[in-house]
Amino acid sequence: NNQGIILRSYKILILIMCVPMLTLLGCAAERAIRDAREDIAIGRFEDGVSRIDRAAVDYPNDPQVKAARLLMREESTARLFAQANSARSAKNSDAAEEALQRILRIDIANERARDMLLDVDRERRIDAIIAEATKCIKDDELYRARDLINRALADSPHHAELLRLQRDIALRLQRTSTTSIS
Repeated sequence: NNQGIILRSYKILILIMCVPMLTLLGCAAERAIRDAREDIAIGRFEDGVSRIDRAAVDYPNDPQVKAARLLMREESTARLFAQANSARSAKNSDAAEEALQRILRIDIANERARDMLLDVDRERRIDAIIAEATKCIKDDELYRARDLINRALADSPHHAELLRLQRDIALRLQRTSTTSIS
């Protein structure tokens, strides 16, 4: 009977010691979530996601950490996609590329970001071709401009600016040929 009392006393003592430790662990997980949220709120997405990823490793059974991790990753990539789209609309391919690279640092397997990076690269090439073709047109190098535009149209057949330049060059060449015949 004495042993039963001693055993119960040890169990109570262990519970008394464990409750504050469990409370501290819960506070540490909440602090990690709060710190990660703060990072993400100020645009430090990679830091916030890294912080919540570490918390997920440190507290693998904490449902709040698991849920926060999913939400923070999703929020970070959504905000970065919005930045990339805004930059693309403003014809700022460097800023778009940077936002997309940041997404890949958060989620290396993100296919949408990879596809958009390819689109940004294509847009850069087309912009360079348009600039060069426009210079050729000004320098009256119409055949060279036409060749540049036709090569670019093979990659982007519906690009409005390329199609406009193609029509403009065709009209100029037509005028040149009718003028030289007269």
